[in-house]
Amino acid sequence: EEDRYRFMVRDDHTLQALDRDELRHERKFKLSPVTFTLSPLKELPDSTLRIIFGREPVSKPFVLTLAAGNALAAIRADGIGHFSVE
Repeated sequence: EEDRYRFMVRDDHTLQALDRDELRHERKFKLSPVTFTLSPLKELPDSTLRIIFGREPVSKPFVLTLAAGNALAAIRADGIGHFSVE
């Protein structure tokens, strides 16, 4: 199975893939494998993890860390719609 990512945008009450967007279309990761770590850990009823980046204050604070080889990036969310990349 290939490592791929997909950007989605919320359209009313559904999620639409950004397949025709030049920068955010589905593609393979250039550095593979990519490891994702979510803190605090969230229990999932199935194997699908969907993280929604929105401006609404509807979630708890979290840090999503992506790692590939020696490269590391973290997205920190405060739970009220503010995000920072470290």
